[in-house]
Amino acid sequence: MVTDAYNGLDDGCKFENQSPCCGLLLITSDASRGAKRFTGITSILREIQYRGEEISRRHSESDRVTIATRRMHSQDARDVSKSEVAAVALGIRAAMNHIPAENRRQIIFLTDSTSVLDYYCVHTRSGGKQHISSTLMNDPHFKAMRSLLQDAKENASDDEARQTLVFMAKVKSNKMETDGFFDHDAADIISSLVKSISNKEIEKIYVESANAEQNDNNSAHDLADNPLAHVFVAPSLRLQDLEYLSESELKSVQVKKPQVVLKRERGVRLARCRHRMMDEFGVCDIQ
Repeated sequence: MVTDAYNGLDDGCKFENQSPCCGLLLITSDASRGAKRFTGITSILREIQYRGEEISRRHSESDRVTIATRRMHSQDARDVSKSEVAAVALGIRAAMNHIPAENRRQIIFLTDSTSVLDYYCVHTRSGGKQHISSTLMNDPHFKAMRSLLQDAKENASDDEARQTLVFMAKVKSNKMETDGFFDHDAADIISSLVKSISNKEIEKIYVESANAEQNDNNSAHDLADNPLAHVFVAPSLRLQDLEYLSESELKSVQVKKPQVVLKRERGVRLARCRHRMMDEFGVCDIQ
């Protein structure tokens, strides 16, 4: 779906009498557990626009990107799976607050946590619906997802409603020396970075950029409902990102290497990712 969105081959969002302004929303989330019950959570929201017939076959050059991140301090921070669920919920709230309604009709959530899939995708292996407990129904993170789904349907016409699609998939965390999926690697690094930064100081991770959008909602007040978000224009995903996504869950034969070699190669890869984060997201490592 991501490749098709870039190539203009997916007509799912091009409805009759509708301007070609809607697109695919890619939400990638991750959490990083720290000391003293502090956990950093991050969601990166990438709006991939369908540009219209005149350039529908050409890869778009830029995406609108929103980074929502914060630090948690609670008992849940001890259970990283709960923090991963909270990271997705952070992305949901950022989407509701910062993404136009017409760009929230086709959404893909990407996470490296199986617990997140089990939490939000309530189903059985046979395909039948599972009973949802009242506890889950009243959980704020689960309610956030239900609100997103309901909002997408309410803001769509009858024809569009049939095309309203929300998917959730697992993306493998990159442990190799080669580059992985950039948004997930960046979410991993940013969540690790902010676990040691107070929410009032999170803006320090960003450098001033001409591509950044001014947003009146960028306030540290009430972050649970109105997450601190940084909105800007960034280069579109590269071919290597799309190829990693397409092969993310395929089993591959890994060559065993000495631990010292793996550590060195991982460090080189992370350095490349941080450099790209600085160039494309304006995120700097303040540690």
